[in-house]
Amino acid sequence: VIAPAAGIKEILQNYGVSAGKITIIPNGIDTQLFSGQKTNFLKEKYQLPPDAVVAVYTGRLGREKNSEFLLEAFAKVIKETGAILFLVGSGPLAGTIKTRVRKPPLAGRVIYVGPVPHPEINQYYLGADFFITASLTEVHPLVVLEAMACGCPPVAINAPGTGDIITSEKDGLLAKNNLNDFSAAI
Repeated sequence: VIAPAAGIKEILQNYGVSAGKITIIPNGIDTQLFSGQKTNFLKEKYQLPPDAVVAVYTGRLGREKNSEFLLEAFAKVIKETGAILFLVGSGPLAGTIKTRVRKPPLAGRVIYVGPVPHPEINQYYLGADFFITASLTEVHPLVVLEAMACGCPPVAINAPGTGDIITSEKDGLLAKNNLNDFSAAI
């Protein structure tokens, strides 16, 4: 049995999977595509101040990715900082999220980009100060690996998958699955 991360191996064992050995083989990414020097791409494209703090989320916008919780946490952050969040992706909650980010306190601080061709996503990581995800359903999240390969430190909830990749306070931050801890980490 193959598991892409130690956290998933543990889940499989807890489910009672005992069909021989469980081997961990992590997902990989094309580090040629996800690399480069930090840029001002987002600040220039969206005419942001040079000192703006920029966060990016890439991926599916769905209930299983905890998208609404992410926005709730970022709303708390907006009250304390001038940070700006770019949402890159689509999914079943895209319409709801597009409507929500047009209203205070998210209006002007959360920018829904929508889907971006995969070869162009690295520009969003390279143009951001950090990457955020609130997903609790990751196996071995490619978006976290992509962000890290671009030098964009991740902020995530400590859950299987993200907790297997990120070493908190070394290459990113892991938070507990509650609004105060997650918004404080952001």
